Amino acid sequence: MPMRGALILLGVLVMAAAGEPAGDLALFRDKVEPILREHCYGCHDAAAEAKKKLKGGLRMDTWAGLAKGGKDRGPAVVPGNPAKSSLITSITIKDEDEQMPPPAKPRVPAAALAVLEAWITAGAPHPDRSAGAATAVTPPVPPGPPAPPPTTIEQITTDVGLKHPAVVHFPVACLVLALLAELLSLCRCWKTSWENTVRLALAVGLAGAAASVVSGLILAGDAPTALQLRHRNLAFFATGGATLSAILLWVSARRPAWRWAFRLALLVSVVLVCWAGHVGGEKMWEGRG
Repeated sequence: MPMRGALILLGVLVMAAAGEPAGDLALFRDKVEPILREHCYGCHDAAAEAKKKLKGGLRMDTWAGLAKGGKDRGPAVVPGNPAKSSLITSITIKDEDEQMPPPAKPRVPAAALAVLEAWITAGAPHPDRSAGAATAVTPPVPPGPPAPPPTTIEQITTDVGLKHPAVVHFPVACLVLALLAELLSLCRCWKTSWENTVRLALAVGLAGAAASVVSGLILAGDAPTALQLRHRNLAFFATGGATLSAILLWVSARRPAWRWAFRLALLVSVVLVCWAGHVGGEKMWEGRG
């Protein structure tokens, strides 16, 4: 807009006429701060914050407050860019609900607005900033190198961790099912044979126990924590108990007197599995409390 450009040029000329360079801190002290004090500080300074009357979370009496901006409008001042400075856009916006100062208060005169725009265009020199920082432009940070692709071991560890519930937790739970089926058989519930259920559940549970040992070795790595060691050792014992249970089940099919030994081994295996699950839960929440 020609008129806006003329006013900004007028602001720069007024500052130069004061005998100070356009980027000098006197620009802020003599020209800008009086405007802010008259139109902004009443709602956006330390006194307003002390009275818990600070509007929009915006402090305008410090450079940190101007650079940070309010809650939802972005930085109040972007050095060198009035169009992206909410201090300017809040004054020039047509929506009265968004205007600052509010419509009930005196508007910022066009000449004062031009001074603010010229100040921001000049790099927004401010007493809180060093002379060099007032006009310096921060170079963009170049993007870092792309993250290296995961190694084969890292990929295997990730896959095992994601599939751990399916290949370990569910199969191991079948040991509990095998014990339950054996108890139902012992109680002669529903007058049916539970032998096939016991065998199938024990086989699946044994596979899950073995998978838990393998995944424990992979996930623990070279420097396992105390909880990881306890979890892995319990998985070893549970696998041993499940293996012994399978052997005793096969023996008891030929020597029924060994059935109680099978039941005891299965019970110990279930206890070890539950204990390992509890330690696994502790391991998952380690350091989050």
